[in-house]
Amino acid sequence: MPIIPRSVKLTNARSQQFTLVDATGAAVDVPAGANIRWTVHPGGAGAIEPSGLYTAPGVVAASAEVTIMAQPPEGDRETATVQLVPPEVILTPGKVKLRAGEAQRFTAVVMGDPANEVQWTFAPTLNPPVGSLYTAPEAIHEDQDVTVIATSVVDPHKSAQATVTLLPKPLWAGWTFGLMLYLAAIFCLVFLLIGFWPPGLYDRAEVEKARDARMAAETVEQEASAAQSDAQAALNKSPNDDTLKKKLADALAAAQNAAEARKKALANEQDKAEKLRKSEDTDVRVPGGKGSREVNLLWMVVVAGALGSFVYSARSFVDFVGNRMIRGSWSAWYLMYPLLGAALALIFYLVVRGGFLNGATKGSDLNIYGLVAISGMVGMFSKQATNKLDELFSTMFKSEKDDRTLKNKLG
Repeated sequence: MPIIPRSVKLTNARSQQFTLVDATGAAVDVPAGANIRWTVHPGGAGAIEPSGLYTAPGVVAASAEVTIMAQPPEGDRETATVQLVPPEVILTPGKVKLRAGEAQRFTAVVMGDPANEVQWTFAPTLNPPVGSLYTAPEAIHEDQDVTVIATSVVDPHKSAQATVTLLPKPLWAGWTFGLMLYLAAIFCLVFLLIGFWPPGLYDRAEVEKARDARMAAETVEQEASAAQSDAQAALNKSPNDDTLKKKLADALAAAQNAAEARKKALANEQDKAEKLRKSEDTDVRVPGGKGSREVNLLWMVVVAGALGSFVYSARSFVDFVGNRMIRGSWSAWYLMYPLLGAALALIFYLVVRGGFLNGATKGSDLNIYGLVAISGMVGMFSKQATNKLDELFSTMFKSEKDDRTLKNKLG
């Protein structure tokens, strides 16, 4: 199980990934709970991670040979060789970040030249440097890298590079605070959503139960009437039969009871149906007063979409402010994203109600919890929601002709 690569040359702080492979050249599959033990000899000549990533020392002053050893859970130990070589020109620092107006002085050491004479080059030259001192421009609009090159005067073939990352000035604290207040105001829409929440509809299942009970009572009444007719016909044939007289009297009483039960069941059904109708027709709270349930649903969708967008934008805002990477150019995004989420949630709702994704539904048939949840997720994941609408539109309005057939034939 050899190590690849077998040999490599590295200089200051350079890294190399080593991998233990089998006879086919594939990485060795290590059993769960086990790992490959990587070591460096001699110790201190760089460092190697458990994954096999070796990093040379920060400064290699003289050539040296380092042995990388890998001990798998099963099998023999394998080795590889690293040749550490000093750079021809040592430039420090190798990488630095500067904000507008900040400065950094670089130091170059030329191996074999006691005077350390170098020629400095900065590309691109955004601000003229003074010798080895580089000062960042006063106006930096976006992150940008500047390459610093130190070339030996004695031997122009010897050079080293460093990188300066230019960062814009942090967003003005007052503007950052203003964005935070704006996002906090968007969060306050949750109270508006609670205020818009309509009263629950009367349980439609109760109406269905009452209807079934009424239909059952009608069946019983019909059977009782039929029994009464049979008893009357039998008594007409034998008018003096006391048994038939009693049977007719019982059938008549049963028919009357069945009729009363049917009337009660009908009244109960009508009462529950009326309660359902009133609950569906009751005006609910909308901006400016009372309105229909349909208008109320539209407002709830808009508010839920804005709240979903708030979750996404607020999380992004906190991350960038915490990492001191907030940019003024993103202010418009933070201001408009909640409005975008609200509009997208409204469009998505209209698509659903229009029956483009499923069958058309009535407002009273909607699960209000599911409706608000979907609206919030549309605002939170606006990109995925937009892709879904794009897929729907492309499917509905797909044309059999390609763009070439639509071009001007005279052209």
